[in-house]
Amino acid sequence: MNKSKIAFAIIINLIAIILILYTIIPIYWMIISSLKSWEDLFKREYFISRPTLDAYINVVTQNYFRVHYFWTQLGNSVIVSVGSVLMVLSVSIFGGYAMGRMNFRGKKSIGFLTLLTYLLPSTFLAIPYYKTISFYGLYNTHLAIIFAMGALYSPYAIWILSDFFRNVPREIEEAALVDGAGRFKIFYTIFLPLAGPSLAAVATFAFLMAWNDYLYALLLLSSEKLLTMPLVMGGFLVSDEPLWNMFMAVGVIYSIPPIIFYYSFKKYLVTGIFRGAVKA
Repeated sequence: MNKSKIAFAIIINLIAIILILYTIIPIYWMIISSLKSWEDLFKREYFISRPTLDAYINVVTQNYFRVHYFWTQLGNSVIVSVGSVLMVLSVSIFGGYAMGRMNFRGKKSIGFLTLLTYLLPSTFLAIPYYKTISFYGLYNTHLAIIFAMGALYSPYAIWILSDFFRNVPREIEEAALVDGAGRFKIFYTIFLPLAGPSLAAVATFAFLMAWNDYLYALLLLSSEKLLTMPLVMGGFLVSDEPLWNMFMAVGVIYSIPPIIFYYSFKKYLVTGIFRGAVKA
């Protein structure tokens, strides 16, 4: 290996180390802050001298007014995220199949408009969506958030799945037709199993986006018992004297479900997206 290649490898490794530290240090600081007492919280120390679980105990026992409904609100986040996944999948599976395998008038225009919808900032759609939800009487319900997440993230999911369905060899479908299978049977016995990795990638994407949504939850929810955790955590920031150790403890607990979800489907996430982007 010549000197230029060695120098290039060193530079790349240094950049990778800097990016890793840039990502890890805030997480490390969140964890050690959650393990500090209020008295030690503002001490300048990089390692915990007197670790304590008081912040976690107060959170899980709901012994603070900001987390008085912690488990209910955590459950709300789960309901909204899982519901959003089901909504996005139910729309994108059929939409992606129609765009990828069927021919109909205006197909290219619909595909362009679908992708254009995803390119619009979500803030542009917030007020029209709020008026629509209020008109149908869905304000302050979890369904309002689920429908919002479906509207925001289904276009991207349709784009991924339509490319996948489009690239499935025609010979597979023709062989099933020769055997007497109908289009719907071909869809759920052939296309859906083949689309498993892409569906897992889309589900992971929808779950993470819904789990971290703040804008639409703030806009569409008002009842304390219906709030999702991003709103609860935002409440800490407007307190006169926020208990930062408890705030960090909530953040650590709240980060566990998406980590589990992500690593459960990690092997499908990249391969699923690229299966929908390159020809099979």
